[in-house]
Amino acid sequence: MELLAPGNWEQGRRQPKYPKVLILSLNRVNAADGSNNSLLLKNLFSGWPRDNIAQIYSGGSNGDGGYWGNYYEIKAGDRRFGKTFFRIKRKETEACPQEPRPGGRPRGFSLARCARDCGRAVLLDGGWYELVFALRISQQMRAFIKQFSPDLIFAQGYSLGFSWLPVAIQRFVGAPVCFHTSDDWPGNLYKGQALSWLMRPLVRYHARRLIANCSLCFGFSPAMCTAYQQRYARAFHVLMNGDDHERFRQARPVEKTDPQATRIVYAGSVGHGRWESLLDLCAAVGDLRERGFKIEIYAYALHVTPEHALRLRRFGYLHLPEHPKHEELPAHLKAADILFLPESFDEEEANSIGFSISSKAQLYMMSERPVLVYSHPLTGISQYAAAEGWGLVLNCRDRVKLGEAVLRLMTDEGLRGQLVERGVEVAKRRHDRNVIATGFAEKARQLVYGALT
Repeated sequence: MELLAPGNWEQGRRQPKYPKVLILSLNRVNAADGSNNSLLLKNLFSGWPRDNIAQIYSGGSNGDGGYWGNYYEIKAGDRRFGKTFFRIKRKETEACPQEPRPGGRPRGFSLARCARDCGRAVLLDGGWYELVFALRISQQMRAFIKQFSPDLIFAQGYSLGFSWLPVAIQRFVGAPVCFHTSDDWPGNLYKGQALSWLMRPLVRYHARRLIANCSLCFGFSPAMCTAYQQRYARAFHVLMNGDDHERFRQARPVEKTDPQATRIVYAGSVGHGRWESLLDLCAAVGDLRERGFKIEIYAYALHVTPEHALRLRRFGYLHLPEHPKHEELPAHLKAADILFLPESFDEEEANSIGFSISSKAQLYMMSERPVLVYSHPLTGISQYAAAEGWGLVLNCRDRVKLGEAVLRLMTDEGLRGQLVERGVEVAKRRHDRNVIATGFAEKARQLVYGALT
């Protein structure tokens, strides 16, 4: 295979401030995109020239001009049996629920349909499509990489294909690889799915192979870095979500309907069991309201299913307004008297996010409002808040104790001030977007240019 010299490796000359980076990430980073991973990448590469960033992705395009200067979408030619793969993918995307028959059985019910559904579960949910329709470097992809000529490959993994691809591209261009992940996909991918006992060893193998070929590794939390250093015998640096504290300071809180009422605010997804924690909060607040306390809950909730909505809307003091845009969020968070940060109490779910940190954590800290963390003790957010002291942590599922925690945050000014002060300190140290971007850029320059920087 032809070996390319990275574009900016020129001996005897002062090197550019920013290397050329090829990002390998499952979903496209769009210009208008507020998803967690897109915001993470946008913050990480803030300040870089757009033309110095390219991305290879497999989906998630909204059709806009994009945020980076160069994109390559994985097509049929980049997979084994690619035409068949995309035909199946198109059918899955276009599929819609069948109208139920009066008797309750789905329209078109048959054993053949059940067999197809089982096969789809094994092929897609179980990850077998990654073997049957494996990624490959086509001539078109090779031409794109050659034309861009990256100095650095930025890999996130999250699938077998995107674990294999960075190593294959590295062998083609000779550029170093940087690894960063925001959750423990090597420990959880395809876990519990059909025939996972066959897929899980492949996941572990490809994760180890990818990380072994990386020259710079980042983890999403101190706990992840510690565990990964032991698991993979490599040095890992902490790199977490960031934001601009100044935009929070400049934001004016939205006006309260009732200035006398305590406002508890939650913003984020209610999936993965969080909606049950929100129900607990509603019940706890109901007990306090019966004792004469004026409290309102504002949940700017995402991923609310009809079932969740039915259960949540029975509480008249719970408001479910539309989730604001990322730019508008500070004004709504700063209107809170207490910020509620829940995670699941299911032990299996908690274990799966033991190294993950909620994407709202730094936003809550920068809002300078006291934070109540309600979560299983094994979750990453519970451990992080307890270790750094920026939130009042309740790690047992108990309606009475939850109400006591709310009341304490309503009445204990000393505790409120302590949590806010600690949150600001941690946000400056761990989550300042400019500090994160500057530190990463310097490490990238040192990796690519070494003593020539």
